[in-house]
Amino acid sequence: MRLGSYPCIIKSGTLAAKVYGKLSTIERHRHRFEFDPIYRTQMEEKGFIVSATSPDGTLAEIVEVQ
Repeated sequence: MRLGSYPCIIKSGTLAAKVYGKLSTIERHRHRFEFDPIYRTQMEEKGFIVSATSPDGTLAEIVEVQ
């Protein structure tokens, strides 16, 4: 379970960057759900944009659809 505040790095040029008006933020979590990185490439090929990640780039924090 992810619980608490986590840093979030936002990709430039995305809707998330426009909405937040900056390229990093802190997001709060209280869930057991996660975007499985095994499927990231396949999802991006189908129009998903991983617009924000954990600082190490492994966990999707914000996902957009084109």
